[in-house]
Amino acid sequence: CGRSCSVAVRMASKTTKERSRTFKSVEECFAAAGRLEEESNPVTRTACTPDLEFFKVLGLPRRGDWLSEHKEVGQTYSTYQRRMKPPMTPSKHTDTILLVPFGDFAEGVAKNFLPLLLEYCQAFFPGMSVECVEKPLSLAKAKKRQNDFGHDQYLIADLFEALNTQTRSYRKAYCRLGITLEDIYPGEEWNYVFGQAKPMERVGVFSFARHSPFFYQGLHASQVPTLKDGAGWLRACMRTMVHETCHMFGILHCVYFHCLMNGNNGPGDSAGRSSFLCPVCLRKVWLALSFAADGRSVLSRYQAILQVMQQMAVSFREMEVPDEEMAEVLADLGWLEKRMATLSA
Repeated sequence: CGRSCSVAVRMASKTTKERSRTFKSVEECFAAAGRLEEESNPVTRTACTPDLEFFKVLGLPRRGDWLSEHKEVGQTYSTYQRRMKPPMTPSKHTDTILLVPFGDFAEGVAKNFLPLLLEYCQAFFPGMSVECVEKPLSLAKAKKRQNDFGHDQYLIADLFEALNTQTRSYRKAYCRLGITLEDIYPGEEWNYVFGQAKPMERVGVFSFARHSPFFYQGLHASQVPTLKDGAGWLRACMRTMVHETCHMFGILHCVYFHCLMNGNNGPGDSAGRSSFLCPVCLRKVWLALSFAADGRSVLSRYQAILQVMQQMAVSFREMEVPDEEMAEVLADLGWLEKRMATLSA
């Protein structure tokens, strides 16, 4: 804790200087992590203490960024702690994240992606069980329109309705996340979204479609025959999946650091590229998972995530995917190894 606390004190002196270049002042960003002395475990305390070597303060949004178009006030750890009390959080009776496929998942990349998504979600939320509905739900009754490439695009509200009505038998499900290869939209005024969640109902949906490297060439996700070109695609799907799941855990968009929980307006957004939770959001997840305290640690969580991503990298190398096409995946692996080494010191 001593090293991290010294960083906090040192960086607080830069608040005035950096205020004009950041969305929130550095002081506000550090304060958002809450009273860290309340964390009894020293490794958890260090992991939840902002460290600018690993987590950069979010800068001012550029034109077209999510934060330039949406008003976000932020959610501190203390705000989250006051709001998220049982039965709002998972328990031993509601300890399952339920993944619910929509549409065809029998062939192509979807069939190959699904096992890795399950493993990644399990690693990301230690203590939770992750299950997948065996029979995908039908999209036949969902409202749809055509996107710019002539492909069907489905209204998320109808997918939410199906989740609420057709998965009631899963009594242990804390939250239910729909996954689909189809393009999705939340309303007529929107072009698309990668995913969306309704935290109060604890349902969410995310789409593989626009993460595909072939989407803007007019190729539907179901038509991609192999994972060979999908390293970045799978990484993006993993990020969207756990981002939407965090929303179902009551975690709002992060406005403090570059973080998995940043809002994102698409590939050109200056934020929303990180695969990892900043210290503020990590502490929120750790609070939500406190029902499963036995045997869990921040380091074992990072180790589990690392193992899934290493398995992913090995799979792509076996397909002779060159390292330059896995640059973001390899960068994530490097970040995890460095972060774990720092927390273990």
